[in-house]
Amino acid sequence: MAGKESEADDEIDPLANPELKNKDSKNYATKRQAVPSILSPLCPQTEMVTLVQDEPSQMGRFAWYELAGVLLPRIFRLKRDSFVSVRIAERLIFSRFFQLLPNEVVICPTIHSYRVTEVEARLLNEINTRHADCFFGKDTFTTKDLVVKEDEVDQYYQFLDMCSRKMILKKSSEKDRCGFLRIGGTSDVPYTEVEGIKYLPVFYFEGAIDQSMCLTLRGWDWAYLRFCCKVQGVKDDLIASDCCESVALQDLREYFPLETTFVEYWPAKDYISRVVSKMTTQPGSWTRVITNPEGKKFQGKLTLIKEFPLQLTGLTPYRAQKALIENKPVKCLNIRPYQFMEVMVTLPHMVDHLFPSFTEEQVGDMMVSLGVVMYKGNKGQLEVIRQERWEDTYEQVPLVTVRDILANMQNLKNAVKAGDLGGKRAKGT
Repeated sequence: MAGKESEADDEIDPLANPELKNKDSKNYATKRQAVPSILSPLCPQTEMVTLVQDEPSQMGRFAWYELAGVLLPRIFRLKRDSFVSVRIAERLIFSRFFQLLPNEVVICPTIHSYRVTEVEARLLNEINTRHADCFFGKDTFTTKDLVVKEDEVDQYYQFLDMCSRKMILKKSSEKDRCGFLRIGGTSDVPYTEVEGIKYLPVFYFEGAIDQSMCLTLRGWDWAYLRFCCKVQGVKDDLIASDCCESVALQDLREYFPLETTFVEYWPAKDYISRVVSKMTTQPGSWTRVITNPEGKKFQGKLTLIKEFPLQLTGLTPYRAQKALIENKPVKCLNIRPYQFMEVMVTLPHMVDHLFPSFTEEQVGDMMVSLGVVMYKGNKGQLEVIRQERWEDTYEQVPLVTVRDILANMQNLKNAVKAGDLGGKRAKGT
């Protein structure tokens, strides 16, 4: 499994290394002088992998499909999956929901997005200019644009439509996939419906449920249940995972007296509406960008960053920012709370920006061979990572300090020039 970790990991402070104390402190999160990168372009074999993937777009193949009365263009990849531009979907379908709903609701589902290839970007530009008279905007599509699977766009629309009906219009329907049950006239517990059966989260019942009765909810089933938890104000650490243990209503009834009532319910006022959201929905933030999708993930040990003491103030201890590495802005976050000069980046971001022709496994293994420690975030850092949707496909995304990247950059460049990173061949060779 990606992100496999050692059970013997200890909590540490990445900046506590005595060798670092005498070094000058540098603000890696601000613009600084950097030597020109000598990273070579993608090898021909890697380009061949990409060409195979986007062959339908090379042939100019696309189609239209209707969602909520709007026609959207879809492009295809060789696995016969159809994809929709994130930018187009936002502009035509989702923008009105983003204006109405809090960001905490918008990011409830886990939706994977992928960067388009140069060929796909050209096709999207052709669709926009020749077939839609620039209806999708005048900005050019580039390889920085994202696409999501068509099915995910459909599911996301249904999710946002239901959320807006319940939160904004205060209307519920028997067809809604989630809601609350008022148990015994006093306790309100959220549920989601899966194949006609109502499932409730086990953590509401403090370990009283037999684990053999539990069902693990994932994907859209968990997204709907998580939405209800957000409405009720459940603590984030209870619903931060990509899955949730649940129990079917008919099994839950066995734990209560026969006369106990289970009544359908939706709160007149919800927790999210009473608490002003601290985040606005940025373009693309509702998706989780999958970098290096055909490459292998890092499987090595991750060392947990310690829990630092936090101040009893309104200051934000950890925040997302950008560091300039090899003249390229890379997303990062700080290592210690309230100290924003020493930062670290996720391994997927490092690979995507600095070594795109290699896999995360290759770059991660190379860093480890150079004596670099790969980290996993503490609770505060994980909260930022989840809010920013940086997890990629990892349960615990690997983190690397910018200090370690810069200290080992020349060794990494040498490995790239030799076509041998971590003793393994480059992706696609």
